[in-house]
Amino acid sequence: MNNPLTTFARQARSGRPLPMLPLALLLAAALLLDCQPVQAKKDKADRETFAVAPAPRPLDTGGYTTTDETVLSARDALTRGDGSWVMLRGNISRRVGEKEYVFTDASGSADVRIGQKAWQGARISAEDTVLLYGKVRRHWEHTFIDIRRVVRQ
Repeated sequence: MNNPLTTFARQARSGRPLPMLPLALLLAAALLLDCQPVQAKKDKADRETFAVAPAPRPLDTGGYTTTDETVLSARDALTRGDGSWVMLRGNISRRVGEKEYVFTDASGSADVRIGQKAWQGARISAEDTVLLYGKVRRHWEHTFIDIRRVVRQ
């Protein structure tokens, strides 16, 4: 008796168009059962075997921490030199560009640039207090803070 998975893999390697129903059923079963992906391997007798792929490693979120981190005001952060690491606490008041935002705190406001990775999937509104980690950047007459991490408080 032919194993449907083996037949499916053989068809995939041959370059012929694959029937969509078995592919859809296989994907649906994997999603429902929360299965790990299957990898095809060759054994010593050059026969194709299938093995479950190892589970993905969790993202490494560790790193150096210190207890003397100082939260700066927006006004103080803008006076720091180019490339200085800063930490800010306040609100992101509005969006002014694709990655450009205005950060505000009690001392005033600062232009910040926040890339997609820095958000870490967080949904932040103007009412949320956030902790921003980033580097001061000076370009000609414009100073902004390039944010690397956004943490909701």
